[in-house]
Amino acid sequence: MTGMEDVTEELAENTRGEFFGRRKPVLSKSGMLLYQSNDTATARVWSFLERTLLPVRARDIVLNRFPAKDIWDALSLGQLFLRPDFDFRQKLNCLGFYFDGGKIDNVCATLSRSGYGWYSLAIALAMDLAAGGKGDYAYIDNWWHPSGGVRYTKLDWRVPAGTMNDDLLGLITEPVLYHTHHPYYRLRCRKVKNMNVVVVVRSILESLEGNFFKVGNSSFWPEVTLDDEDSFNWDRYLDDDIEFYNSWGDVATWHPRCLIVRYHELKADQVGTLKAMTDFWKLDIPLECLEEALKRTSKKAMADKVPKDEHATNSRVSYRKERGVISESRKKHILGRLQRELIHDLGYDYSDSHEWGHVYE
Repeated sequence: MTGMEDVTEELAENTRGEFFGRRKPVLSKSGMLLYQSNDTATARVWSFLERTLLPVRARDIVLNRFPAKDIWDALSLGQLFLRPDFDFRQKLNCLGFYFDGGKIDNVCATLSRSGYGWYSLAIALAMDLAAGGKGDYAYIDNWWHPSGGVRYTKLDWRVPAGTMNDDLLGLITEPVLYHTHHPYYRLRCRKVKNMNVVVVVRSILESLEGNFFKVGNSSFWPEVTLDDEDSFNWDRYLDDDIEFYNSWGDVATWHPRCLIVRYHELKADQVGTLKAMTDFWKLDIPLECLEEALKRTSKKAMADKVPKDEHATNSRVSYRKERGVISESRKKHILGRLQRELIHDLGYDYSDSHEWGHVYE
């Protein structure tokens, strides 16, 4: 095996590990992680408290704040030092990373299926062009390979442990920002409180539907099929989206440098919005380089890089034209939960007349 297949096998092995996380991993028949179960003692206690004493989803705010965040961080650090797959030097590096966050001052927190692969590629090309490079890229093994390298890294223990670049196929070159799909309270880095944070969100219904099609089209998760809506664990993915909205919505109320970007606004004004984001991160990318990079990463240009026999199965470019096809009963259930459980809507109207299902070019 080579390329992405090696990474896939490694991820499958990691999900079987004893120290994958506090939540039990639920694996696909292929051995790949399908999702992490929320059926934990901690979750059951929170559910009981929110039914009896506390407001709905109080956990998403309490866990964001002192002292709960600091206590959970300390427990995570304790768990880190029990990991058999890290040597002592790696554990010390992780401890230092928790306090200083490395050399990067920028974070991009994104709801899943909100375009990060696209605009992070555009940023990489723009920075390459600004430095006099080719600003080109290739599609290899379901992954984008920019000629100037990938300019971000993930915000987790793999960075200080020194394994992240291997997981990203050795493509990382002088990263300028961290990326995460996690809510704030699951991040183990105190420096985030003083970083430049951009939070990119999308309609939760669009995000869920995108994940359904992504998982249903992939051979990694054979039990999920597009002709059976019930084969996908909608509520489990919805749990993640709700905690992401509530957690980062809370952060935006107190963080000194936090910018909320909505996906439909980014698509409507790609150059202006991406320029605002990169300026917020103090990347100093010339406007003309961003304009050219966005031309080279248009949906058509990216689609032309993907072999025709992978159009239906790749997870980097969506070719589907059907949008907003979730059944009415499923949509009603999702909106009902959002109306009850969202503390922060981040500018979206999740009433029964919520607009979604847009086709973006």
